[in-house]
Amino acid sequence: AVAASAPALAADRVYGESDLLQLIQQDHPQSWQWQLQKNGARLQQVGFQERFDPRLESKVGWQKSFRNSINPASPSLNPAFQSEAMVKQQLPYGVGLGAGVFADQVSTLNGQLDQATGLGIAAELSVDLWKNFFGRLDRLEAKSLALNTDATELRIYLQKKTFQQEIRKIYWALVANEESRLVAEEMQSLAETQLKEAQRRRQLSVADSGEVARYAAQLKSTEATLAAIHYQKEKYLLSLKTILPSLAGQDIAIKVPPTEATIAAVNQCTATIKAEKEVPFNHTKTDELLAVLEKKLATDRVVVNSHDDMDIKIIASGKYAGDDNGTDQAIKAFHQSGQPEYGVALAVSIPLGKSSERTKMARLNHRYLELARERANLEAQLTAHHHQIGQLIDLLYSTIALRQDNTSLLSDTIKDSQRKFDQARIGVDQVIRDQNAWQASRLEQIETKLLVMHELLDYFAVFTETPCHLNNI
Repeated sequence: AVAASAPALAADRVYGESDLLQLIQQDHPQSWQWQLQKNGARLQQVGFQERFDPRLESKVGWQKSFRNSINPASPSLNPAFQSEAMVKQQLPYGVGLGAGVFADQVSTLNGQLDQATGLGIAAELSVDLWKNFFGRLDRLEAKSLALNTDATELRIYLQKKTFQQEIRKIYWALVANEESRLVAEEMQSLAETQLKEAQRRRQLSVADSGEVARYAAQLKSTEATLAAIHYQKEKYLLSLKTILPSLAGQDIAIKVPPTEATIAAVNQCTATIKAEKEVPFNHTKTDELLAVLEKKLATDRVVVNSHDDMDIKIIASGKYAGDDNGTDQAIKAFHQSGQPEYGVALAVSIPLGKSSERTKMARLNHRYLELARERANLEAQLTAHHHQIGQLIDLLYSTIALRQDNTSLLSDTIKDSQRKFDQARIGVDQVIRDQNAWQASRLEQIETKLLVMHELLDYFAVFTETPCHLNNI
């Protein structure tokens, strides 16, 4: 059991478990990693949506030729000037739209035409007839990216829970360290008292120098144990300050919770966990993540299977123009006697090489392996943690009970040894061995209790929604 005590050293602030968990909301390296994951998913969606934004396309061209016409009656047009500006937008329905203005100007080498100008407005419409019919692939890609964002959010949620349990594991390690410190200090105090008594007895010629030396050695041993406990505490604090940089530079202490409340919470949680005979999928978000990943794979499979499909589009275009010599006259003709022009085209693109098919198969295999790897890992976590937790906790509880019995028996042994020593029936070596065994048993009991807490926290990292008080911090 953990007993409340004052910190060994003065601290800038004393932190309880909930105080440490509040620090997760602040900036730390792991929070930046979560933000990077969110940004990565968001960037993919933004990049996809960008293809449907309107864009301005313009071109200006000038050409001069010295080639003569084959037919003398048909003059050579030269030089030629062309310009066009059009706003285009691709819609997520397999349809592309465009509208803008154009101007063409030509002259003949013999001077019969000088700056003959045609200008006006233009529009075009393209429709996917096969690969992206009515935006089928666009919608599937949008769905895949939305599912990817959902999966990212669930991964981050689970990672936050794992991070939370890591902080709690360090906290409870510090709590156990504090109790170990109390045990070691108690033994140190006992060793100091016994050494002083041995020195007094030596002055009275009742004890020899060997007895004094043995008690002095015991004191050094307890001091070494205490130093090791302090070292371990500093290692725990280093880990805590590394993952929570806001604690760096502070001298902190840990608030030790009441023993009875902790024992009750642990017992209630272990009973809740052991009552579940099958894997409690309602106590975890992992199954939701797996379902999202399955949906994403099904969506991606359709998209990737279309990679080497032929692409057929129908493209319709139209113009309304005015033609005359010079720009001013052409503008006037556009308003007064403009004439329409229409056109339609069919565009077909068919992959002929084997590279497209190999790319498709490689992508399908990659997507499948990604899901298979993550699914196997997550399912193994669910099954292994739930099926083993009961056995592990039973073994640890049994170990705790045995160590408690051992400690109690050693306590009685110490009293008996001291009585026999006072009667000069045994030597000081036996007394010290019994005292050291008692101390070791108490420290091992604390470590075993810490193992129980750590097993529960590891379980909560997977079954994040387990309904027990210890998981609702």
